[in-house]
Amino acid sequence: MGALRGLDDREQGKSAEPGGWTLAFRFHARDVHLVMGPSVPGTSVPYRVLVNGQPPGDAHGIDVDEAGNGTLVEPRLYHLIRQRGSVIDRTVEIAFHAPGVEAYVFTRLGALPLPERRNMNTRKSRIG
Repeated sequence: MGALRGLDDREQGKSAEPGGWTLAFRFHARDVHLVMGPSVPGTSVPYRVLVNGQPPGDAHGIDVDEAGNGTLVEPRLYHLIRQRGSVIDRTVEIAFHAPGVEAYVFTRLGALPLPERRNMNTRKSRIG
């Protein structure tokens, strides 16, 4: 289990698109999950996941297609990455294409976290 890498108002300039923001996390695990959801009930927020700067392809999780696209529709655990074969060090990026996302905690299954954890915190982070 891991802590959330949250972005505060000062860091929203790292957004992938106007109105959105990007979350990046270095990991060494088979699976990557993120507990998150739209901050306003009944709304949805599209997002895109990249692994080492590329779409995940066969490494996509249940809540992401091969191109890395997904949509937040409710607060819950989202399965983003499922590495096949050998587990190696990677970077996952999640680009949210609109504000209004609540992200709570990353979970990584299958290995211990890497020591690099910049911009990490353990509190709920409300973005947008």
